[in-house]
Amino acid sequence: MRIATPSEDAKFLHARRVELGELLGEPLPNVVRPCPGCELPCPSSGSLTCACHCSRTCPHAPREMSSEPDEFPVEPGIVPLVFALYSLRQVEPCWSCEGHVKEDGTFWRLPQAWFYCRSQVLPRIIADAVSQLRSQGVTQATWIVNVTYAAEESLDPVFAIRPDLSLSEPYDLRTLRRDVEGLADGLLEAVRERARHYLKAGSLQRRAAG
Repeated sequence: MRIATPSEDAKFLHARRVELGELLGEPLPNVVRPCPGCELPCPSSGSLTCACHCSRTCPHAPREMSSEPDEFPVEPGIVPLVFALYSLRQVEPCWSCEGHVKEDGTFWRLPQAWFYCRSQVLPRIIADAVSQLRSQGVTQATWIVNVTYAAEESLDPVFAIRPDLSLSEPYDLRTLRRDVEGLADGLLEAVRERARHYLKAGSLQRRAAG
């Protein structure tokens, strides 16, 4: 059977355009600090708000990005991807893992980062961006965005960026952690590029105008 697109009136499409515009209007990580609540003095100016040194290599990032910094700082191997997610502003990272293997070399846990997101379109755009980076050779494994649920008492979905090794050749942990670095370096701009693409899409503009 043919899969039709859902009907969308002008009001709905206008809301989509507003949502994409808000995403593109978010400040970059070197303009406003991405890590929530960070009030550490800037190494250059001493300012508590300056973001000129903010990056995924900040030695304080593993603690500043964790809700339980003393017991559970973000693991070093996944810090870059968690930082990239915080840099999008419109997602709330909630769990991550740098990946671990058993004694026999098989995976116990894959590298991954989970996040909450109120937007209906941003997870799709992130998935597009991840796929685009794969096609550009940035990652070796196939990474996907899928939906799960974090707790029985919560109805909010949680989205996970993780490698899908059923769609790839088997890769070792070192390769997947290199993928994490590549994703982190390219995710923000790839998401913004895809948002610009959808915002300029002729079909979206015509249908919204109609």
